Amino acid sequence: MGRLLVGRSLLCCLWRHLLKGKFLTTVMPLIPVPQHLLDDDEMEQIFEALGAAKIRVDGCSSFLKAALKWSVEFGAHKSGSPELHVMLAEYIYSESSEVDMVRVSNHFVRRNSPKKFASVLVNFMGKCYPDEDDLAIAWAILMYLAMGNLRDVNYLMDEIKKQLESNQLVFPQSDLIQFIIYLLQTGLLKMKS
Repeated sequence: MGRLLVGRSLLCCLWRHLLKGKFLTTVMPLIPVPQHLLDDDEMEQIFEALGAAKIRVDGCSSFLKAALKWSVEFGAHKSGSPELHVMLAEYIYSESSEVDMVRVSNHFVRRNSPKKFASVLVNFMGKCYPDEDDLAIAWAILMYLAMGNLRDVNYLMDEIKKQLESNQLVFPQSDLIQFIIYLLQTGLLKMKS
């Protein structure tokens, strides 16, 4: 057990060091795209830089996945270290060129940090297509419900509403969201009885 705690502590220290040193943000360079591309050489340079950045992102992501796999095998939690799940979820969300909210959600629900998860969802809702915001919320809610975590799912929903209101964004009112609200209300009644 002592080796496990030391290993997890070392991994967390390494991760903090990488973040503090801005290593992870400099690894994924922000590439300014010119408004008017003049020739094929410029396009080739941009594609090469994007390819190199994707390789670095995949490398960091693979490192975190391997650490998570190790924590599943040797850790106290059967689904892996909650801290590693959050690190991986935040990394996937912030550094991936194409955000996969299913993967992000999958890692956040294992951490039991609905406030942070709500922030990521609200941020995503500001960037995604208008028809996708209800899907992101529904997916997150259903994943919490599938894990039997009714306490955090209700907190998540309340936190999303609060953060949307503070950012002056509108909470989606689709049929899917109405169904999710109904599902939460009936789930709450079952829990109380």
